[in-house]
Amino acid sequence: MPFAFRLIGPPAIWLSTAATLVLIALLLLFVFSRRVIRAHRFRIRDRRALSIRKNWHHIVIGEIPPAQWCSRSLDRNIVENFALDRMDGARPEEAELLRTFFRNSGLLERHKYDARNRHGWRRHHALLTIGRMRVPESIPALVESLEHGPDADAVAGIRALGQIGNPEAGLAIVKRLARPLPSPREAVESALITCFQSDPAALVSLTLLADRSVRPVLARVLAAVAVPEIPDGWSTLTIDPLPEVRAAAARILAIVRPPGASVAFAMLAEDSEWFVRLRATVALGDLADPLTIPILIERLCDPNRLVRLRAASALGRMKGEESHILDLASRTADRYALQALVSEFERSGNITRMVNELAQPGAALSHAGLLTAARGGAVRLLADLSARHANRIVRQQLMEILNEVHEPSRQEPSAASGERTAMTDVTATDQLSALVGATEGKMRVAPEPVAAP
Repeated sequence: MPFAFRLIGPPAIWLSTAATLVLIALLLLFVFSRRVIRAHRFRIRDRRALSIRKNWHHIVIGEIPPAQWCSRSLDRNIVENFALDRMDGARPEEAELLRTFFRNSGLLERHKYDARNRHGWRRHHALLTIGRMRVPESIPALVESLEHGPDADAVAGIRALGQIGNPEAGLAIVKRLARPLPSPREAVESALITCFQSDPAALVSLTLLADRSVRPVLARVLAAVAVPEIPDGWSTLTIDPLPEVRAAAARILAIVRPPGASVAFAMLAEDSEWFVRLRATVALGDLADPLTIPILIERLCDPNRLVRLRAASALGRMKGEESHILDLASRTADRYALQALVSEFERSGNITRMVNELAQPGAALSHAGLLTAARGGAVRLLADLSARHANRIVRQQLMEILNEVHEPSRQEPSAASGERTAMTDVTATDQLSALVGATEGKMRVAPEPVAAP
């Protein structure tokens, strides 16, 4: 007997092995059964979805009554998902038909009940579904979630109100903003933009009467939905004590363009906050008015680097004013301002256009402007154009400009003498390379300090 135990081992080992094999078999059976059951359910769902798709028009218009499909959860979920997906991209006629379907089928009332009486993820899902239905009479149920629900439900309610997108929903969101809300600022502003996009006038009075915690958000939304026909009264935002509001007012100015806008732009362009000056400079660039050139020249010398770059970009859009702008920039005696402007002119192609104008009669302004540009850092570009430009007259004038930059005190040979300097020792290309190197060495300045925004 002891020999037999030593041969086959203790009985406990055999029992534990058998139990393990049985558990493994049961687990495999469970996985296989679950796969079979899920595959069967998916086949049923596909058949029901195909049947509902074939009869979709009759379901929506009510020829197939809701009692035939609403009592079965599978059919109800399929119909609801179809309707919500159609609503997301529906045209006005189809959207109104789907709203009527949500009302008459009982789907809207079902989710309104869940939004008022459920908790957790069921309530969250109901709020978002109501928003996708875009039915205006569901606003009271969403307002209740803003007033009495937790913060997570309040965020879902704001998103839902933004999808409904009418001024009444926007007013409910504005009232909720009076209390702290852990929602991303972009989500709140996007919802408000959708709500007030059709009626910007309703937002003007709300912005003017809002307190300092809500006014910056409403001002940014007003700047996003503003139209030229917006009613007067918003102009007081340009002197608001909050810099965020003044920055939004600069955006509104560029859209509305009321009489006397240049005075307001000049005031905002000299604001103490750098981002207000930046926004005013961007708005001036969108305005593209030559009368604003002196204001932009002042911003070209701004202590903040971003403002200077935006001012240079705005000046680069003033077509036909390049020589005048370069002359004004040179009078500032600010090397960094002139270099920023010349770099923008090179990038936008203004320098090349001015070079092409040298071949036309009366090109004195272009000649003076290119001379200023060369002193501001465009030597290499002008040297390249003087070597490969197709017009011989343009090449000669560019060489004169480069020589004048290299030797500003050089006197031109007298016409009576008729003497010309002969290039005997070096080729024209070598002279041009030496000229560019010498000129760039004279204009090299210390790196610009970066102003922290």
